[in-house]
Amino acid sequence: MRAGNFAAQLSMFAFFLSIFFTNDEKQEFFVTKDKAQLGSFVLYCFCADVFGCIVVHLPAYCFWINDKRFRKLYTTIRNDGGINVLKQMEDITKKGRIFWNILGVVIQIIFILMGFYFAFGFCATYYYQRSTFTLALICTIGFDFLISEFLWEIVIGLLFYVRNLGRIIVFFGTLFNSLRNIKHLV
Repeated sequence: MRAGNFAAQLSMFAFFLSIFFTNDEKQEFFVTKDKAQLGSFVLYCFCADVFGCIVVHLPAYCFWINDKRFRKLYTTIRNDGGINVLKQMEDITKKGRIFWNILGVVIQIIFILMGFYFAFGFCATYYYQRSTFTLALICTIGFDFLISEFLWEIVIGLLFYVRNLGRIIVFFGTLFNSLRNIKHLV
């Protein structure tokens, strides 16, 4: 399923980049020396990464399991040594989650098909921007792997570092950590 999540994220990058490049018909990276056009190229890559990650994180809620159920499992492990762990784990993961899991997979497939449709349609329609679009897609993927993942970890770490300031900070730290784990496991 991790490959499906990566394909959905890649498709969303391509979808948002095709929207940005359709709106800016004069964007051509290889022949320009204009700093404003280079800046807009970088801005398009950054915005495609941010919007793509937000959209791909939304179906992660379809695979989310309430933490209170796992606390009960943890208490069972501590008290009886884990004899009933497998049965309880199956009950936790299956209880009312099959519909949401299927919905999450369907949403990811829709993201993949929609992103590939718009990306290939853009490349077929805007011939002179094809190389710029391809470079932007490569830059966005690199930005996501090399910068965004580390920034995500830093934000989560900072939220847990200052968790004594309030309960809301603990809530957001736990929420972001759960989303990150679900995104990487799905």
